Amino acid sequence: MLIKKIQKKSADPFVYLHGTKITDYEKIPTVGQKIMDGINRLVRTQKIEPTGPAIWSYTPAGKGKLKLRAGVPVKKGTRGKTPFSAKSEPEWTCLSAEYKGPMTQIINAWFELFEAAEKKGIELRDDRREIYRKWVGVDSKENVTELQIRLK
Repeated sequence: MLIKKIQKKSADPFVYLHGTKITDYEKIPTVGQKIMDGINRLVRTQKIEPTGPAIWSYTPAGKGKLKLRAGVPVKKGTRGKTPFSAKSEPEWTCLSAEYKGPMTQIINAWFELFEAAEKKGIELRDDRREIYRKWVGVDSKENVTELQIRLK
């Protein structure tokens, strides 16, 4: 099994400095990295202090496409700068799991989480997040990512 610590939990609200792009599934890594490069530049030049690790969120956006938002949580009152915005994210109840490993296997971790939800009869919404708790590099087996799916 790729995932552990599967649990229902309440995810705290936060302000999210992020960029948004609708993209094909297979382009997510490239598009997300481009957004994060811009976010990191903005954080450096505007002296913005992230309040937590990077977060990527996903919602369906048509056949084979996702709306990707990639960014970092920041202090309330932080302002974005085009093309990035700072938006309050609400508290939500989710099914959460921990995945440790390279990004090449994360899709399989998601499938395991969907399967666990189905077996337990848990109804899911389309909102999903990846919170990069420990980031070493794309191919690192030491990455620790929290997967979250919002519950109905």
